[in-house]
Amino acid sequence: MLARAPCPRSGRNKGTRATPLAIVYHGTSRSNFRAIMEGNLKVPDGRSVKHVTDDGFFGRGIYTTTDPRLAFAYAKDAIVFACLALPGRQYKATQKRDRGVPKKAGYDSHLGYEGDGAPQLVFFDTDQVLPCYLVDQRNHTRAHAALERAVKVVAEKTGNARPSDGIPKNRSGRR
Repeated sequence: MLARAPCPRSGRNKGTRATPLAIVYHGTSRSNFRAIMEGNLKVPDGRSVKHVTDDGFFGRGIYTTTDPRLAFAYAKDAIVFACLALPGRQYKATQKRDRGVPKKAGYDSHLGYEGDGAPQLVFFDTDQVLPCYLVDQRNHTRAHAALERAVKVVAEKTGNARPSDGIPKNRSGRR
């Protein structure tokens, strides 16, 4: 079940806990829309699916952000996917150390920051990201509100954490 994916704990609280659902955005070219709608977002393999802009600054995976402005900057046609995601245990990635690498062992996703502090969440499994809406600059706030309502219902029904419980908005950790 999407909302109850286990997330390992360490230290005195060993065991597992539910991972927060995150609302994220994925910017891409319109030419990719049909493939994404029919088969979900795919992890780049270097052959059939490639990174468009580089070899993956924070790892070789599916790039998303909690900041729709960053997703719109990557979108070639000013339309992005609004998604629900399961980031799980996040590895703090850097461009210098993690460019083009696979997922760090023991982690579920990578979290890196653009120069302006905008977060990028990198996923390494298609099942961690669910595209829900195609949005543009005019309607992305309505889609975000709908996804927040969905996350709230899931949190209430499952006792799961809310997105704000684990995903910072920027490098400083402020929302």
